Amino acid sequence: MLGYRTVKPHAADGPACCAPKGPGHYACQNTNCPGAGENNGAGRAANAQARRHATAAEYAALPVGLTPIDGICHRPVFMCDDCADDLGEFCEHPPIPAPPCPKCRAVGGEPCLKKDGETPRGGWHTGRQHPSTDPCSHAHSDTCAIFDGCQCTADDPAPTRPRRTVETGPEPDTSRLLIPPVAARVLLTEHGIDWVRVREVASVWTQDNRPAIRANVLRLDDAGQPARDDHGHEILDETAIVVEKPPGTP
Repeated sequence: MLGYRTVKPHAADGPACCAPKGPGHYACQNTNCPGAGENNGAGRAANAQARRHATAAEYAALPVGLTPIDGICHRPVFMCDDCADDLGEFCEHPPIPAPPCPKCRAVGGEPCLKKDGETPRGGWHTGRQHPSTDPCSHAHSDTCAIFDGCQCTADDPAPTRPRRTVETGPEPDTSRLLIPPVAARVLLTEHGIDWVRVREVASVWTQDNRPAIRANVLRLDDAGQPARDDHGHEILDETAIVVEKPPGTP
């Protein structure tokens, strides 16, 4: 299967994505695509796609902040119409039958009826629901050749990948805070204090009558772990930060 690439098959007056500085259209990734020689050898523009699980190398290359918390990462597989017809589907999701119209009880493709119960209306009643399908969450295996003979089924388990752990701490006590918590959070962050380490924050006044916030912040040890005393209690450090008035404020 070919890697990701783009083509610009249109004339200069085509869509914006085909402009000289535009990204272009994704190209078909089938190595044996019948249009492989088109567009100056770049291949045929894709107008369909399937999904596959990311390989171990692709998953490991994800930035930490974009690593999925469930360990499941999908990648698109682009293809042209001809290659999409040859590929077919490995799972099917039949439409879910819509309930009868709540007013005239019409079902399926039957038209809604007027008050006389016989004359078709020009459209469906407002409360009538259209048929729907379950969203498909199935994807090809990360080792599937896809275009060279797919052996995937809808029951295939997703590959096991390291999950991203979301570190969260208890919400700090803000009951004695006179400014919005988001403002206090920004102020503490500007002074290098992570909000997840804050256990309590309150509005106070300095000795020279300036508004400030006082925060009890969790101390970290040399290994970056929460510091605890001999009884296992968290060790907190108290810090005070003056709340500066914006320029022009009386």
